Amino acid sequence: MCNSMAAKLWQDLGAVRVNVAREVSYEEMSLMKVSCRNMELEVFVHGAMCMAISGRCFMSAWLNSRSANQGACTHPCRFDYKPIKNQNLFLEEGIREDIPVWELEEGEKYSRIFAAHDMCLMEHLPKLAALKVSAIKIEGRTKSSSYLAQVTRAYRWALDDLKKGSFDSTRYMPELINISTRPLSTGFFENKPNIAFAEPTEFKKPILARVVENLGKGRYKVSVKSAWKTEDDVSILFKEDTENILKKGEYSLLSVHEEPVDFVGAGLDAILVTDTVELKEHIFLRTI
Repeated sequence: MCNSMAAKLWQDLGAVRVNVAREVSYEEMSLMKVSCRNMELEVFVHGAMCMAISGRCFMSAWLNSRSANQGACTHPCRFDYKPIKNQNLFLEEGIREDIPVWELEEGEKYSRIFAAHDMCLMEHLPKLAALKVSAIKIEGRTKSSSYLAQVTRAYRWALDDLKKGSFDSTRYMPELINISTRPLSTGFFENKPNIAFAEPTEFKKPILARVVENLGKGRYKVSVKSAWKTEDDVSILFKEDTENILKKGEYSLLSVHEEPVDFVGAGLDAILVTDTVELKEHIFLRTI
């Protein structure tokens, strides 16, 4: 939903909730609440910002036969491109060399094309709460379960603190910056140049593993996502805002054949042994 007039139209037709387009400003959202007093708003707060208006883009369909308008976008606006030799106005894509895919029309003062920053409205959750927004929306399409676990955990933590009156965005932003793959900004939320947050650092805290099954007696089958050495301290990402730490010596690893190992590579299953804390299925473990 792009504006208050469209929201009023759908309310008159019987709709009770509208999904607000990610390029809509806070000012326009406020107008929606004024003109449609009982209309529920669902607001996108975190994830990719489409280079097109409200996702009305045909790039993915053109390049990869997957329509963004049917929820299957491959995000070609984020691919790596470079000019084809001797054809400076044509671009080739990183994994399909020597095939011209786009013709570049360069502006007077710029030559950067396509991709926007990712949106992050964490700092503006109090404003959205004051506006009585009914739901916030976090991008999950084509994202990994580990990414979603960390993002939703940060926003859940923030919303709980907001309810308790202890909201502090500086507590949650490091989590979001750690797992971001692109610069984060406030996008079109405010009618002024967007506020960009710190870009991800070279050192990141990757997900080590996901608990797949409780085997009993302090043994857990885990699916390993990143190289794991038993000399590493490990953070357990419970859904609460607290983190339990498994320190070196408080756990051990076994191969699936139950042989002791001190290293497990990404993509393998293993058995985590610890009596320090009880783990539930689907909980993620992360590097400290």
